[in-house]
Amino acid sequence: FYDSCKFRADYRMGNGILSSLLESKVSIVPVKHCPRAFGLVLSHKNDWKLVYSGDTRPCHGLVQEGVNATVLIHEATLEDNLHNEALAKQHR
Repeated sequence: FYDSCKFRADYRMGNGILSSLLESKVSIVPVKHCPRAFGLVLSHKNDWKLVYSGDTRPCHGLVQEGVNATVLIHEATLEDNLHNEALAKQHR
């Protein structure tokens, strides 16, 4: 266990990162998981794009957003051959 209350960060260094993120567009993509689940797309004006998704089943919208993404983060829980188990765990 790490007591995060004892952690002290120098937030001055992050100010540039934060202001850069403010120049980004954030959008969501519906995914095939539990109700109201979404993937996240962060597009920056300097032409980089980060796409994040939890452990959704394959879905066209997320695939389209992931094409040519600079960074794609996609959680994975189950292998392709475990379709019925995925459905049982709300991967609709």
